[in-house]
Amino acid sequence: MDCSEIQKQFEQKWLEDKRRWEEEKRELKELLEKKDEEITKLKRELTEQGNQIREQCRRELEALRATLEGMREAHSGCEQTLLHTQNQLGQTQKRLEALSQPPLGEGFFRYLGEQIKLWDQTLIEEASQLHGNKLES
Repeated sequence: MDCSEIQKQFEQKWLEDKRRWEEEKRELKELLEKKDEEITKLKRELTEQGNQIREQCRRELEALRATLEGMREAHSGCEQTLLHTQNQLGQTQKRLEALSQPPLGEGFFRYLGEQIKLWDQTLIEEASQLHGNKLES
């Protein structure tokens, strides 16, 4: 084998290696582009999902805040009603206490009973006198 043949073989081998390298380079470039597209697509999807989750959380937070505000208002209303009811209860208890006390004391009724007995006796005596006067006439 002479130098020209060796050179030819070497050139041929070099051309094959170059062709193979170019082919691998092209395949890797295609793969890289596909991966880039996938990454871009995934980033877009993640961004969209993140936006959806943020929006959903914002709506839920808004609803929870509204519910909390409603509960605070209801609690405040309940407190107002409770205070009003307690005041009314206190007034009612005072009225009941006043009504449960006799308007006149026990001594008054004893005195009244004695006076009625005296009055009855006086009426009986006068009736007897009148009745006696009628008999005499």
